[in-house]
Amino acid sequence: MVNSISELSGVQHVVHVPQTETAVSNSWAAEFRETMPTLPVDHYSNFNADQITISGMSLDVEKLDFENQVMHARVSYDFSKTEGEEIIFDVDGLEIEEITVDGLRVDFEERKTAEYKPNALSIHVGEEINKGTVSIAYKTSPDASGLFWIDACFTDGKKHPIFFTQAEPTDGASWLPGPHSPQVRMTYKLSVNVGSPEMMLVASAKNNPERPHSDGIYSDLQMDIPIPLYLLGIAVGEFSYHPYDERCGVYAETCKLPEIADKFKMLPDFMSKAEEICGPYGWEVYRPLFLPLSYPYGAMEHACASFMGGTVIERPEVLAHELSHSWAGNWITNATWMELFLNEGLTSYIENKIMAVCLGEERAKLLLKRRYDQSLCAIQTLKAKGRLDSASLVVPFEEKTLKLSSIPYAKGALFFYMLENAIGTENLNNFLKKYMEVFARESMGVDRMIAFLQRWLAEEMEIFDFDGFKKEHHIDEWLHGTGYPPNTPKIESRILDQIKEVSERLLSGEDISESIRGYDLLLKATFLTTITGKTTAEQLRMLDSSLGFTQTESNVLKGLWILCCAKSNYLTAETKALIKEHLIERNSVTMAGDVCESLVETDEGKALVEEILADGKERLFPMIRKAIERLLVPTSE
Repeated sequence: MVNSISELSGVQHVVHVPQTETAVSNSWAAEFRETMPTLPVDHYSNFNADQITISGMSLDVEKLDFENQVMHARVSYDFSKTEGEEIIFDVDGLEIEEITVDGLRVDFEERKTAEYKPNALSIHVGEEINKGTVSIAYKTSPDASGLFWIDACFTDGKKHPIFFTQAEPTDGASWLPGPHSPQVRMTYKLSVNVGSPEMMLVASAKNNPERPHSDGIYSDLQMDIPIPLYLLGIAVGEFSYHPYDERCGVYAETCKLPEIADKFKMLPDFMSKAEEICGPYGWEVYRPLFLPLSYPYGAMEHACASFMGGTVIERPEVLAHELSHSWAGNWITNATWMELFLNEGLTSYIENKIMAVCLGEERAKLLLKRRYDQSLCAIQTLKAKGRLDSASLVVPFEEKTLKLSSIPYAKGALFFYMLENAIGTENLNNFLKKYMEVFARESMGVDRMIAFLQRWLAEEMEIFDFDGFKKEHHIDEWLHGTGYPPNTPKIESRILDQIKEVSERLLSGEDISESIRGYDLLLKATFLTTITGKTTAEQLRMLDSSLGFTQTESNVLKGLWILCCAKSNYLTAETKALIKEHLIERNSVTMAGDVCESLVETDEGKALVEEILADGKERLFPMIRKAIERLLVPTSE
């Protein structure tokens, strides 16, 4: 047990990062580090990283007030200062009760600096203090965008409520004052009073409990690998744990654990395949938590303990994706959210490699081709909105609210497949292993990554004409272009071609119910994605009458089906009831936005959206409720 946050040595920000244990001294890589490109500026954080270094953090959650949906906490940061008189943290809607530096109260001020980022909390330290501990006592707002409270009646177990957090990209500022930039890494320890001996804490920590504490207090959780704050997650509920081996296992609500444990017993195999590609797993343990259906995202890659939404039980590729983040994103992190493909593109590449082994090549190709097709639609949507610049892998900064796109997932994955085609699978694996070794536990910018690729090609493959390599393989077009370059790897999916042929028959007026009646979940889901927004209401009615999509038990199919209904205005009493019920129960950011955006285009649909807001008033998460409300207000954008 660590008794002081100063005992947790950390790594922070930027260029002069201490070497890790896997260091690269006495090699060309060590020489490269001496002159490597600096990291880009993070425009979405107020933290003054050029003046302040954070080495450790201690978070004490003193009370979780489930009735009022408020968290009471105190956070302390060990810091050192090179110049200036203040520390500037990111905050959003917090009530700051007291701030001290080394035990003495100090002045502070909160101010709005830009609409597109959290507020700035300026803490007056004074010129004379160069290092110390700043401690902040605070409580959150019921509208905190990064806190989620689920009443007991809406959990699977029905006995105890569930609480969990979300910090990516900057939602953490709504529940944790601090430096919310992916460039700032720190170690930490956690103390949480969960309020009940029957509830358990699961967090981004190496030493999560395997059974509840009788006093409901957890004071010994820690992370000794420095991570950015967006990777910190905290969850409380009636959870239990099932181990697969010494490093892999799963958490879930106690009543769901047997089903979850059986469904994901392939997790150690996923781990082995990922290590083949990227090298050893560096976090010691990987024990994801499976949450109920009301999880606003598909999943989140919290270090050591990814949080999984309720639909993941039907989508094993999501588990492979979150595990892959243990290398791409968590071990090496994009320096800014404008270069998200460094996290999500590489992760999607590794995920697809795992799926090829565990599901078979054909199904892996199907998943990748679906992602590619969806990215093409996203690019067209951006084009129609005059925001095509956002389709590039390196997105130009704009003074607008941060919106993470799905394009870096597909386009980023295909960028790495393109490199694989260019230099060969074994060579790319070797490059990735070296990349993970040299930049372990650090942040990465695209200029630095490309410079490292140039040096690696010269040192390991004797490719010295990097300008020629870049031109031949369209590297600049991949990074800064708004479409797909001519050397985009071709994805041949026989399964998807067959499904698209069936879809075309439906759209031409044929009854295709017998053709898809025997489809499994993945194939039915794929079929629905191929017809979304293309059918008439009558075509959906005929499909529904023969295959009963409105009565499906699958939450994955429910989500896809209600989007089809919304886009094609197939609004019967039954489909409207399903749309309302599932949007409220699912509480998904993306789903609520996509479905309601289509519904508000008609008076009938708009009335349904108003019903959803009224009936879901007590259950919809604040961030989702606000997103839906914005759709009802005409904008000039």
